[in-house]
Amino acid sequence: MNKEIIRKAALIIAGLPLIAYPFFLLANVMSFGVESQGAGKIFLIMSTLYPVIFVYVVSKYGATKNSKYINGLYVYLAIVVISFLLWGD
Repeated sequence: MNKEIIRKAALIIAGLPLIAYPFFLLANVMSFGVESQGAGKIFLIMSTLYPVIFVYVVSKYGATKNSKYINGLYVYLAIVVISFLLWGD
């Protein structure tokens, strides 16, 4: 039972960025008009697609109860953060 609570808490924590998503989406749409390359383009695409990935992970986790989907979501978030940090370089 404790593992299930931890997994649900992990999904809730991973869902917190969705609160600010409308603002990110607006900024991403404006940034798509600017010529960007490399990590910047990766960040824009991946951060725009985050809600789709989140819904997919929640549905797969709900069907299988396999924690690998939650771990994959955190790897996805880590890639988004790393691409954001590399965007300025």
